[in-house]
Amino acid sequence: MPFHRIDVLPNYRAEKATCSRKRWAEDSEAVKDKVLDLIRKGAGEDFLQWDLENGNLGFMEDQWDLAGIDLFKEEIEFPSGDNFENIDFSFANFWHCKFRNATFPQTRFTFTRLYNVEFHDCLFGFAHFYGATLEKCKFINCDFVEENGFSNCELIDTKFQNCFFNKNKFTDCRFDENVTFTTTKGKREGDLLVKPNSRFLEQMDGSAVSGIYRNIKDGYLAGQVHVNSRKYLFLQHQAYTRYNSVSIFERSKRFCWELLAGYGVKPMRVLICFMALFAIICLWFSYRLGSVQEGLLLSAGAFLTFGAKADLLSNLGVFDYLLYISAAFSGIALISLFVTVMANVLLKES
Repeated sequence: MPFHRIDVLPNYRAEKATCSRKRWAEDSEAVKDKVLDLIRKGAGEDFLQWDLENGNLGFMEDQWDLAGIDLFKEEIEFPSGDNFENIDFSFANFWHCKFRNATFPQTRFTFTRLYNVEFHDCLFGFAHFYGATLEKCKFINCDFVEENGFSNCELIDTKFQNCFFNKNKFTDCRFDENVTFTTTKGKREGDLLVKPNSRFLEQMDGSAVSGIYRNIKDGYLAGQVHVNSRKYLFLQHQAYTRYNSVSIFERSKRFCWELLAGYGVKPMRVLICFMALFAIICLWFSYRLGSVQEGLLLSAGAFLTFGAKADLLSNLGVFDYLLYISAAFSGIALISLFVTVMANVLLKES
């Protein structure tokens, strides 16, 4: 299913969003202050349970209910442990916050808005972003493990640096041209880390890499960022060739296709192959004819099929005839392939 505008998703309810946010209005400041105080102290597993059972949290429906809360300019370094286990941040707003060393096991970010939020050295496990909007956010040295991830989310100017993904984490999302995935340390697979930053016992499964790239590619495609879409399409095919191709024949064929045309997204590779083959044929005929000029014209006549100096073949052997015919066929095939690949690239951007 492709990306859908968030406010028209089937389970989006504007009245529920309004009610969730209104609960934290001025007449409930005491509850909000209590919750914020607990979060600033490091939160933790079931950190709201005692206050909820003792009637200190008023309108909250259960010990995980932080739906609609508004966090503004919070900068917190969390102790080790499950800081936000099973917490529901649906319809919440995060503004200009910075979280370090936080863990988000089974945390829900449904229709959440995050603006200029930074996550450093954080762990997301079974954490689910659905219908969320992330703008100017940064995930630095973060690990995304287990299941779930980002589903039908809009990412704007968001950075993932040195992040670990054990499998696909982006489904039906939309990225703008400023969303980036980069690595600056350790062993990597393309733009992805092979091992997690944390002590979590997980490692990149090679067979999952192609799927990760495929969904990143789909995110850029949904945002019509065709340059990045082509980049990750290439990485997707490249990973499939190395990890998902079963037979030696299939893998060899795909390696050739990668070298020749970059899986149909790199027209310059076709041109380079054309020029390299032309240079080899030119050197051969120059050697056989004893003249660089005549060898060049004969090779050009073969590759471009205008037949220059073809009469010189009468002085050469059968092998040279066959080479000339092969050069003519290769020239037609490579020029046609170059035009096709170039058209494929340009037409997808129009």
